[in-house]
Amino acid sequence: MYYKSHALPETLSAAIIDDLKGRGLGEYTAKETKEFFIDMPGMCMVDRSYHTFEIDGVSIKLPSSEVSIFHEKLGRREERIADGKPYYKLHGWRCCIVLTPDQKEQLLSKMTAALPECEAIESAENAEFNSRMDKINKDGTKVITKPRPVKHPKVES
Repeated sequence: MYYKSHALPETLSAAIIDDLKGRGLGEYTAKETKEFFIDMPGMCMVDRSYHTFEIDGVSIKLPSSEVSIFHEKLGRREERIADGKPYYKLHGWRCCIVLTPDQKEQLLSKMTAALPECEAIESAENAEFNSRMDKINKDGTKVITKPRPVKHPKVES
């Protein structure tokens, strides 16, 4: 069974690990970190821009083009409780970050302030991506993209 990596504050680590164990978590590795990267699945440009948000001494790095997605997701998260402690989970591709209620509000506030800049970057990066696709496909379709990953059927040989 596969488990996502979890970045979580020390104040919630024991409660969250106990919760995960209750749902089948086997062996795990824990390490202290001061930075965490989270993104969505799908195609990306290797030269895309990033925004970093500092919350309680931890740097949370997001692709600038996905800040609005994470902002919306985090704003809709419902409070969870583990061992009597409230928390929120923000999921990305094969990872999630666990936040206390105060950390959630701090991150939402910082993301809100960054939204205009991030949306401008997203628009510019989308235009650049489309330009690159036009160049690749100028002599006929060579690449087809989808906005979200697609599972391809198994090909019999």
